[in-house]
Amino acid sequence: MKYLFTLYLLSIGILSYEQTIPTEIKSAKTSAHINMPRSKVFIVPPQGFTPSNDVSAIQNEDKAVIRVAENPDGNFYISTADFSRAAFEAKGIKILDYKELTIDGYPAKMILTQSPDGTNVYTLAFGDTTFFVAVMGAYSSTDSKMGTDLQKAMQTIYYDKSFKVDPFAYTTFTLDDSQTRLKFFQYKSDMYIYYFNGQEKLPDSSNAFFMVTPLPAEGLMPAMMADIMLGNTRKYGLTVLSADHVVTGKTNGFPSFQREIYGTNQGKEVYIYQHVVVIGETAVVMQGQANKNFPVYLKDFQALSNTIRKK
Repeated sequence: MKYLFTLYLLSIGILSYEQTIPTEIKSAKTSAHINMPRSKVFIVPPQGFTPSNDVSAIQNEDKAVIRVAENPDGNFYISTADFSRAAFEAKGIKILDYKELTIDGYPAKMILTQSPDGTNVYTLAFGDTTFFVAVMGAYSSTDSKMGTDLQKAMQTIYYDKSFKVDPFAYTTFTLDDSQTRLKFFQYKSDMYIYYFNGQEKLPDSSNAFFMVTPLPAEGLMPAMMADIMLGNTRKYGLTVLSADHVVTGKTNGFPSFQREIYGTNQGKEVYIYQHVVVIGETAVVMQGQANKNFPVYLKDFQALSNTIRKK
């Protein structure tokens, strides 16, 4: 599971290296291509790579990982407005290479960065005005062969816009929304999004929704995973004022953590319910949110999250 959690954190929001990436990549889907889990991206994987269970990624044990973050409603130009050498360097990130190119006619940007711990992260972003994809590869900077293998794999990427994605393929958990008002609506960027009666907007303008994010547990306790997710929410303006009804225990036999958060975001009240369940090596982070009528929606958040089972 090494590198998977690092790539998740890098994608929020979004070798000895030989400069052989062309400015134009054209690829046709072949029998050697495999589908990156829960995406429309296909790739010819380096030898030894297998699909990850709960993250849109393939990995070679703890040696390297290739992950996909796809937003089927995204916009490449908006998402990559700050994707440049200058922008990354302004954040203090070490840049090994940066290039702008095309992938099967789609505009693309590539950057290779190196973290202080010696991890090289290779990010290839592409899309148009109707979708956005980021493919990230991480490996040790001391493993030049792996870096070359990842580089070659990136050049085989093929995006099949007509491919029907199965969002629940390879997952190790299940949720049953048949007995709740919350219904599965969409999967994007490793998040399962549920809306009340499948409707994005509600009459009471509560903006209530429920999302599920599977993450590599990395040996962390459920409460720590909840803190990490809350920290990501803070990046979008959340100010936490209080945390109540904190429960550490088990849900259907698996270690879990629950709490209710009250805060504000841009002057508006925000209520958040968190329920984290660790199943094997996966932390399933479930989070419900509403701007009003929280006691009513809380029952639905709890009802759905309590249906979690191991597949």
